[in-house]
Amino acid sequence: MGQNKTDALADLLRDRNPTINVGIHNVDLMSAPNIEDRVGGASVVVLATDNEPTRFRLNEACVRTKTPFVVGRVYTRGIGGEVFAYRPGQGACLGCLEMFLERRKFRDKVREIDLATEEEREAMYGLPVAEIKDSPGLNVDIAFITNFHTRFALDAIAGGLPDRPKNMEPIKPNYVAWGNRPVHPFERHFQIETMTLPALDGCKVCEEPST
Repeated sequence: MGQNKTDALADLLRDRNPTINVGIHNVDLMSAPNIEDRVGGASVVVLATDNEPTRFRLNEACVRTKTPFVVGRVYTRGIGGEVFAYRPGQGACLGCLEMFLERRKFRDKVREIDLATEEEREAMYGLPVAEIKDSPGLNVDIAFITNFHTRFALDAIAGGLPDRPKNMEPIKPNYVAWGNRPVHPFERHFQIETMTLPALDGCKVCEEPST
């Protein structure tokens, strides 16, 4: 509370590893200059914003610089979520994924946690205590998505090393949808769907990476 997320995350990282070198940039991704310069030297970009415009701006920057990224979403009430990995030259970008998922059942009538309105939260929980009402999912449920997100990031880092660690076999799928419990659109507890999505014809980002 009372901290920028960047500062809070930096404090957490330094607590875990006091020797880590952390650079902090409190900037608006939609207006920040030189985004491609910022991401171009990264082993992997962990895309953790909560709105589509910033995601797509980073997607375009990573496609142009051929920088791997991973992105995750947690659905409202922590019923589940999804994680996607962009691997330059090896499959779909976020633009391809969104075109494809428009026709998939796991996007039917689900919203991300941070995008629910106050009225929707009231209808979901019906609780008068704001602190409880604004807790849209159990941490243990959200952690499943976080762990998939982390594992994809580690896979990208391992793939960029001269010698890939023997215990880090390449992950073939680039998309995971996970359901914690049988709430629409999921049909059972711990439901999982994985797929390996190729770059799609008609994707403006993949087809025009230099514009």
